[in-house]
Parts: sequence; structure tokens; C-alpha cells
Amino acid sequence: MIKTFTPKRFLTSILFFSMVCITVVSLTNSGGSNGGYTNAPGENNCTQCHSGTLQTSGTNFNNISFSGNFTGNGYIPDSTYTVTLKYEHSGKSKFGFQLTALDNTNAMAGSLNNTNTRVSITTATISGATRSYARHTGSGNSGTDSIEWTFEWTAPSTNKDTIIFYSIVNSANNAGGNSGDIIIAREFKIAPSTLLPEATAGTTNSTPCQAAAVNLTGSSTNNPTSWQWTIPGATPNSSTAQNPSVIFTAPGAKYAVLVSKNAKGYSLPDTVFMTVNSAPSSFIIGNATRTICPGDSVKLEVASQAGVSYLWSTGATTTSIYAKSSGQYSVIATGSNGCARNSNVITVNEHTKPTATLSSSASVFNDSSCSNSSITLMASSSAFDSFYYFSNSTEIAKSISSNQVVSFDTTTTYGLRVKDSNGCLSDISDYTVVSKNQLPAPVIICNTITPSTILFSWDGSLYHDGFQVSLNEGLSWVNPSSGATGVTHLVSGLQPQDTFDLWVRAKDDAPCFYSEIGNQKCVTDTCSQLEATVTYDDEFCHGELITIEVNGLSGENYGLSLDGSTSFTDTIIKFNASLSKTYVLGIKDSNNLACPANEIEIPITVDKINDINLKKDKIGAYCAGETVTFTANDTIETFDFYWNNTLAQSGTSNTYTNSGMKQNDSVFVIVTKGACIDTSEVDYVIFEGPANASFTYSRSGSVYTFVPAEMSFAAYSWDFGDGTAINHDVSPTHDYALKEGEDVTVSLEVTTDNNCVTDSSEVISLPLFSNVDLIRNLGLEFYPNPVTDNLVVNNSKGKTGELTIYSISGELLEKVNLVGNRQVIALHTFEAGVYVLKVSIDGKETSIQILKN
Repeated sequence: MIKTFTPKRFLTSILFFSMVCITVVSLTNSGGSNGGYTNAPGENNCTQCHSGTLQTSGTNFNNISFSGNFTGNGYIPDSTYTVTLKYEHSGKSKFGFQLTALDNTNAMAGSLNNTNTRVSITTATISGATRSYARHTGSGNSGTDSIEWTFEWTAPSTNKDTIIFYSIVNSANNAGGNSGDIIIAREFKIAPSTLLPEATAGTTNSTPCQAAAVNLTGSSTNNPTSWQWTIPGATPNSSTAQNPSVIFTAPGAKYAVLVSKNAKGYSLPDTVFMTVNSAPSSFIIGNATRTICPGDSVKLEVASQAGVSYLWSTGATTTSIYAKSSGQYSVIATGSNGCARNSNVITVNEHTKPTATLSSSASVFNDSSCSNSSITLMASSSAFDSFYYFSNSTEIAKSISSNQVVSFDTTTTYGLRVKDSNGCLSDISDYTVVSKNQLPAPVIICNTITPSTILFSWDGSLYHDGFQVSLNEGLSWVNPSSGATGVTHLVSGLQPQDTFDLWVRAKDDAPCFYSEIGNQKCVTDTCSQLEATVTYDDEFCHGELITIEVNGLSGENYGLSLDGSTSFTDTIIKFNASLSKTYVLGIKDSNNLACPANEIEIPITVDKINDINLKKDKIGAYCAGETVTFTANDTIETFDFYWNNTLAQSGTSNTYTNSGMKQNDSVFVIVTKGACIDTSEVDYVIFEGPANASFTYSRSGSVYTFVPAEMSFAAYSWDFGDGTAINHDVSPTHDYALKEGEDVTVSLEVTTDNNCVTDSSEVISLPLFSNVDLIRNLGLEFYPNPVTDNLVVNNSKGKTGELTIYSISGELLEKVNLVGNRQVIALHTFEAGVYVLKVSIDGKETSIQILKN
């Protein structure tokens, strides 16, 4: 907050007032020059533009005075003061000044403000920093023998120590130039107000040990109300207490800075210096809390250091100890310089020892079990990480399971030790299981044997609770087929020469429940098969009835099957032929169903004609005199072809060719394949009638138009008889200009949709188409002829008309208007050959041939 005239706080700063050069009123600087001419550090002065030597002492120097309404002989930070710069010089009436205020870092100290029209404020950048300047104005540069300038200065917001005001005064000669002026520079220093506090920082120990408490002492003048310590590298590194206690964690040169405050403001900082002696490290390595199992210990250790002694809370003086009980442990490390450091505190706790008891699956039988068996040892709880099992004091298993299956033969004392999640072991818990003996195994014999059954039996005189049998080597047990207390068991459904192993055990009281297991292997008898004969035909046509007769089974108990069918007894077997295969007849002895059937193979061939597929080699009608070929399916064995119901060809060939057929002749084929015979459908031959290939023609000049008698044939071929290319148009035109006066033979060949060809021809006598006399009468002359590049037209009568050039095939190549007495037609781009030049004049037409080389 800024206050006017009333001091607020004192700051130890340097205040610089400075005055700037002025010229006479007639000069451009009569209102004050730009900033930067106060002779302050980094600035110029008014001698840069006014001749003369800068005066920094003497009478004129002493005639400059500076005053203000300061309190306590100085400034209070953030307070505003009215200040006056005054200069006295007898006989002078024109003056100028410039002034600025700087702190001890040459930075702008506070701010300047004009309060009247005699002073203005400007700024300038010096060495990269902005400075403010008070300067005279055009209305503030006149006085008689003296002059003064009044303005406001607001002190910096913090104590900047002594402030220097840099001022410069121009005592002008009023000559209207820049020579003869007197330039004087003077500095004025304003210290902080004596009403501000003065802080004194101290300590009770200037050479403390590292990590030891250091007591700082603070004092101040002028009734301080608060304190602010700054202690780099200390803990804490700042404090508002007057006499704080701190700790330096690192050795070396250290300091603490104190600033006090009272109602007027802050003091200048005061610093106390200290040298912190190094103290050895006493940190106990590892976690702050350790937990051990009962009976265990944990190693506590500090890093070994030369010249350092250690004293543990247990009284030990080594660098490490083993803590075997719960409690708190610490160590003091003392260096050769006498500096000691207390370590961190380690808390050691002790886990509760785990406990567990052991039982087993034999506990339900008063802790007894049958010899040669297995039992399950069971811990009283599963809430442990590891289980250690013992047999007669020897460890037999380590597991994460609370159950352990063990083999049991004789009376045994088992033990259990557990490890909990903390890694702590329990004591061993003992548990004894007593052995009981089993009854002896039953003795089994093979009693009655057939090819499909075995009757087992055994002596039951030693047993009183019944028996069980196993048909799968002990995987499961059932009662014997003779009952729970029976002494026989029948196994049926076997095959001849099968071996079967039967296990038998007797029931008993707990804990054994069963006797030892007896077993016996027995083998079923061999088989003899029924014999029979079979009669049948071995080849059929598809769909015919097959008959098979079985003989020689009279008086036998049998069952028949065909290709694995259900059993039947009918010895005459009938079924429709469908495919070639070898059938298998099975003859089964019904008195001994376990014996395999006697199998007799019956090979049957079944023939089949799927499709004769008789067809001609051409779709549609044949041409007159054309050869006809018939083809049948080539998978058939023999073919008999009939032409008009008469056998024409017989054999294995599936193709029949005839070049003498007539309209509506018929053909069919009888085919044979194995036992099958089939006849095709009758196919008829159609011949096409002769085509009309005649034509007519008409003429227009040398161009002829040809028209066929019929215009619906599949193809037309015209030969114009003059050596030109064949034309395939239906009704073509042709220009005979080059053949005038000759006879030409024109022929036409037509092709029908059935590819039948018919032709006709006619001789045409061509008239003369050109008229040389007519051309001469018209006054025309064409030369040279033959021509190589340019054809000259001489038009002696100057007639107008049209000249047209055609190719020999009648293609229009060029058209020229006949104008004037002489023309040139360029033919250099034409290929060598014969061309027709047509002339049209006065309604008359004629033509001549032109030969191009």
C-alpha cells in the first residue's frame, strides 16, 4: 500500500537522484531531453551536447541541494515523499535538470511522479533495464538567480539499503545555443529510516556437529513484532521464531539470515555464519520394522567407517548385532572429531509360533489300518504354506497340501511340522497308526469252459461275510453271479480261445474290509463250423431276379445271413440284381453263437446298359450327297446298326457311316452288354433342297448394282470377274470404269444355315465409259499421264465444273472444283497404281484413267 508523506517501513537501499541536461528556451530541449543523461552508471551527461567540462565539485556543485519530507532521517519502504531539487546561481535565469534514483544494484529504486507542470516524467532503457527520470518542462526552466523543482518519489516496496539520487543541472547562458552552459552533476544518498528495526543474527554454537541441533539467536532494535529466518540446507530451512533450533544434515560452511519487522517495516537482513563439522553415518540398513520367528534372529548392521566408534542400545560396540528378541534397537556413531549421530530406530517383533496336530483316515478305526494299504495323513488346519510329513522321525514328504497319502504296512509313528506364511516352523506333532493283517486270498479254479463261457469257482470255507469279483483287474468290484455269498461266477459273451482274468476278494471287518486278492486266468474252447454247398448263376442283367440255393444243412440248428444281414433260415435266397459284387453268405451254428460264421463268397456280375445315346454327326439337315455318321455309347460291348430296317453293320464299333442315304432314311441300333440287350429309338435323315443362287444387276454409268434372287442365306460371296477382291455384301455395287469395253464373268456363291453351298454365274459385256473426244471438245487437257507428283489441268475454254478422283475399287479419294484456265492437282501422296478421273461440266460426265508412278 502506498502512503503520501507518512513513512510506512524502512529498507536498506541506495537511492540515486540525478539531473539531466537542459538547453536554453529557444532550443528543442527547453522542455527537457530524453532520459539517460544523469551521469548515473551506464549513462551520459549533458556535456554530450553542451560544450564545457562536467563539474562534480566546487561552488556550483555545492549550490545544488536536495530535500524531502523524510521521517527518521531516511525512507520507509512503500512510502511516498515530496522531494525538491534546488539550484542557486547569481545572474542566471535559464536552468534545466534530469534526475533518477538507483539502488545498490543500479536498478531503478521506487518510482517518480510529477505533481505540477514544471516537472515531467520519462523513461529510458539502460543496460537492458528500464529507468524513470524527472526532468524540467518548458514552463519549469526559468528563475532569477535560482530555481527549484518539486515532485514525488515513492520508495521501493522492500528495504533496499541506501538509495542514490543521480542529478544533473544545466545552468544556461540563455544565448539560444549549446555553448557557454554550465553542466553540474551531484549525487544524494538517502538511507533507510532510523525508525525501521535493525536485526542481529547469532548462534549459541558456530561449529555444530552434522545432524545435531543448532540454536539460533535473534535480536532487533525498534520494538520488533515478528521474525523471519532463512536457513539454507537446514531442517527446517525457515522459521518465524526469534530463537529457532535447526539441524544441518550436511557438513560445511553454513549461514542463517534474519529479517526483523516492526510497525514501520522490515530491517535489512543480518547473517550469522557457521561451520558444520561432519558426523559419521549411523543409519541401520534395511526396513524400520523387522519380524522374526520364535528362536530366530535378525542381523542389524551399519556401514563400517574408518575412525568411527559405535555403541548399540544393547551395549555392543561392533558394526552389526543379531537381534533375537522383540524390542527397539538403535546405535550411536561417534567420529574422531567428537561428533556423534543417533541412528534410526529398528523395531523387532516376534511372530506367534504356528501349531498343528496330525490325524489320518485311520482315525475312524481307532487309529488302525490294514497292512499293505494306503492311508491319508491329515493336518488339523490347511491355513499354512508348507507341510512336512515324517515317518518314524524321518521326513518322507514336503507339500503345500494339508493331506498326504502314504503306503501303510506296519505299525508306524507319523509326524507333522508346518510352516506358516511368515516362514515360521511349528514343533513336530506325533501320531501312531496300528497295523491289522488281511485274510488270505481265495484260491480260484476254472470250473466249466465252453467257446463262449467260463465258470470260475473258489473255496469259501475260511470266509464268512461273502465275496466280490472284479472283471477289469481291480478297477471296479461287483457281487459274484451266484450271489453275494456265492462261490462261483459265470463269464459269458466271450469268443473262442479268449483269455479272461478274474479277481476275487473276500469281505472282512474293518479296518481291512477285504481279504487279499486272488486271481485266475482261464481260456474258452475252440469252435467247429457248419459246412454247406451253394448253387447260383453268376451273371444277370440289372433288375433281373437272382436266385441262390443253399444245400447240406438238413438237421442242423443254423442261421443264415447275406452280407451281414439279420439272421434267416430260408435256404433259397432271391433278390433283384442291382450291382456287380461278391456277396458273402454267413452260416452260423446256433448251438454255439460265440463261434464265427462259416463264410462263403458268391461273386455275381450285374450288367447294365444306361443309355444307348444314338445320334448323328450333324444337327439340322444334310446337304445333297453328304455322308451321314451315327454314333452310340461306346461303353456297350456289341452294336447292330439297321438301315431302313435292314441290318447294315454288326460288331464292336459304336460308329456307323453311310454316304448313300436319301431323304427320310431311318437308322436304329440293337446293343448287347453281358446279359443285357437293348434297342435304340429310330432316327431319320433329312436332306436340304437346292438353294437359288441366281441374281440380277443394273447399271449407272460404270457402276453396277447386283441383287441376289434370295436375300436370307447365311453367307454371300461375289466374284466380279475383274481381279478385285471377293465381296461378301448381300447386294453389292461395283465400278467397272477400268474394264470398259470388256466381257467379265460375275459369280455368286451362297451358303445356307446348314452350311450347304450353291453357286451361279453370268457373263456381262461392259460398254465404253470414257470419251476422249468429249473431253477435247470441252477444251480440257490432262498431263503428264503417267504422272509422278503433280497432274496439270489445261482448261483452254475456261469452263467451270468438278473433277473427282476414285480408286480402282470405286473409293472416292479427292474432289476438285474446276476454275480458271490452268490448275495443278497434287498426287504425290497417292500410292502407285491406276485411278479414275471423273469430269463433270455443263451437265455432262465423262472419265479417264490416270496412271500414278
